[in-house]
Amino acid sequence: MNPILFVILLSLFCLNSLAQTNNSNRRKVIPAPCEFSIKEAYIQANVTFSDGFIFKIDKKGKPFDIKRLIGNDLIDEEASECLSRWKFEGFKENTRLTSTFTWKHGVGWYPIKIYNREFSRSLKWQKILKFRFVKR
Repeated sequence: MNPILFVILLSLFCLNSLAQTNNSNRRKVIPAPCEFSIKEAYIQANVTFSDGFIFKIDKKGKPFDIKRLIGNDLIDEEASECLSRWKFEGFKENTRLTSTFTWKHGVGWYPIKIYNREFSRSLKWQKILKFRFVKR
């Protein structure tokens, strides 16, 4: 192979990789504060649970078509309502994302994960999530 052609191809490959990295860094998740009701009995019963949701992003960066993917109904409506108030910048319209909410007994909320094949972020709950006990 011609050395000049090799250098050109290598340069193009490096520029393409750099452009993909920069594009990923421009994507931004802007969470809204959330509050979930958790039954006191679940907290005292050494319960650990995860709920996963799948949703799409509209042209304004707002989630829509939010559906539970895994889990139970402990935080179903509140999690959907919470996600619907978030904003996602730098995503194409109709981008599909998955999010997971996990509660571990004795620890509390684990970081929420938001991801798809091209994007992955974890957000610390302490800054965006509150919960209240509900006696039932």
